[in-house]
Amino acid sequence: MVGVTDGLLPFYRAEADSRSLAEEQNLLYVAVTRSQYSLRLYHAPCFHARSGKRFEGMSRFLNSSALKLLTPITNG
Repeated sequence: MVGVTDGLLPFYRAEADSRSLAEEQNLLYVAVTRSQYSLRLYHAPCFHARSGKRFEGMSRFLNSSALKLLTPITNG
């Protein structure tokens, strides 16, 4: 799954609406729980959108309790 960067997941426009934010978190949870064998989540350390906005770091959803069960793999 590509784009697990804060500002993209959740999309920055969803932050103002708690229902939209919950829906985006639910979509990630479904993706994680439906993967059958393995799942790789990718995020960019820094992402510049065409609009000029800058996003940094992993999605805040990766700190939720359900996703803490994932084993991180980093390129070293």
